[in-house]
Amino acid sequence: MASNLRTPVWTFDLPTSKERVHAFRGKTEDDWQNELHQVGANVTFYNIDLMKASDEDFKKYLNTWFVMLDTHHRPYTVPFEREFFTRVLNSGYKGLMLLDDVNEHDEMRRWWKEVQDGAAAGGYKVYLFTPIGHWSGTGFVDFSGKLKVKDGSQTIQPLSPVGRVVEG
Repeated sequence: MASNLRTPVWTFDLPTSKERVHAFRGKTEDDWQNELHQVGANVTFYNIDLMKASDEDFKKYLNTWFVMLDTHHRPYTVPFEREFFTRVLNSGYKGLMLLDDVNEHDEMRRWWKEVQDGAAAGGYKVYLFTPIGHWSGTGFVDFSGKLKVKDGSQTIQPLSPVGRVVEG
């Protein structure tokens, strides 16, 4: 995602998280960032709780065309995915969101169905990109209404709220 300096990537973790240290692969953050910049990538790590951010700050962090949500994968047990998705929806976000692992297990499948079922009322479209995405399920949400996707010569069609392909 961070293929050039014009395409910045912002990644967020909770303030207590140490997960980003693994991304540095044994280097300091400064050394890792220097290597990224040498190859033309631009990644910024934020250790903040976006659910506690003010509405103004939240919208600032959402000032992007693309959000990838890949977190706990327990949207009912640890409801961050559900809460974050709702906050994004309520913020008026008009970009695209990738949801990773939507078919990984029952809890994620249940949440993906909830996202699909809310599409019409929420004013967004949902797509299942698993055939061209991740084996455990790649969901895509278009809040913009402008998405046109092609897989070779095949257009990935939006899913109806019950998961059937519909004409779009």
